[in-house]
Amino acid sequence: MRKNIYIIIGVLVILLQIGIIIGIFQMDKYDRQNRAVESYNLLDKIEQVENKVTSLGKKIEKENSLISDSYFEIGEFDVNTFKYPLTFCVELKEYSNNTKVYLKFDERIIELEKRDNVFKKTIIADGTLKYEPNSIIIENNGVFQNQKLNENDNIFVNYYFEKLLPVITTDKFGGLSYGDFNNRGVMTIDYEHCLGINIYKESYDVDINKILDVKNLKCNVTINDKIIDKIDVLDKNNDAFDNFYESEIVGITDAPLNYDYLAVINKSYKLKKGDVIKFVLVAELKDGFSYEEIVDFYDTMNPDADMGYESNLTGKNLIKDANGKIIMEDINMMDRY
Repeated sequence: MRKNIYIIIGVLVILLQIGIIIGIFQMDKYDRQNRAVESYNLLDKIEQVENKVTSLGKKIEKENSLISDSYFEIGEFDVNTFKYPLTFCVELKEYSNNTKVYLKFDERIIELEKRDNVFKKTIIADGTLKYEPNSIIIENNGVFQNQKLNENDNIFVNYYFEKLLPVITTDKFGGLSYGDFNNRGVMTIDYEHCLGINIYKESYDVDINKILDVKNLKCNVTINDKIIDKIDVLDKNNDAFDNFYESEIVGITDAPLNYDYLAVINKSYKLKKGDVIKFVLVAELKDGFSYEEIVDFYDTMNPDADMGYESNLTGKNLIKDANGKIIMEDINMMDRY
């Protein structure tokens, strides 16, 4: 029934849009403008109706479901192994002694165990992975019901290790200038650049005292991923921090004062064809972990690329363990801020 309603609404929207377009072309300019406004208002109302139908359909689907709730519980995280106990929980509206409940993943099915009025199963999870079951399967006397799940369901578990990371935000001021390659295939790139850095300990679901502290900050300059220079990161309690605002670096002297740290770059570098220069912020964390973020780069073969969608850059930020092994990458800090 709900599917038929969606189809009918969709057909009506298409027919109305076609009728509106034909009608507009049959009018004079003044009438077309007025009718266009009316048409957009009508389409907006239709969209509102569609949203209400969709919301009603989800409500009906939930009421018809045998599931009253699904969620997860998390145990103590072991920072040495990245493992933690993860318990999936499903509560049913009705069940019998013969009822069985399963969680289906891509290539795996887990049977939950009945404890009081809740079906549960505890696994030892990896804190650097996501756990996203596709569906909950309920079996009653040989009859199966399959409830599909999506990312909005409370039983989805994100990368747990992210919860232990401080939130590190960065802002760039200033920029770079460069010329063409000379006859030897070498170019000079000039940076007048400032990086503002703030660090927050934020948490909604873990003890804030468990969040890894930042022990040290540094900014490395790399060419083709080899470190060729190191830029000092200034603490706001350092005199050099205040001296920066008295400098004459063009374009970045008006950087706001509301940053805990600054990294100031005012240098020139030589690049050959094919070189990629990167400015990498490194935060050394508690227990030997480190957070690295590429805050700026220049690719001699793709000079118009930037940190946005024009770039094919991977590993824009990552976490390494004490042995330098990458355990997570491309983390969105702002999702947690």
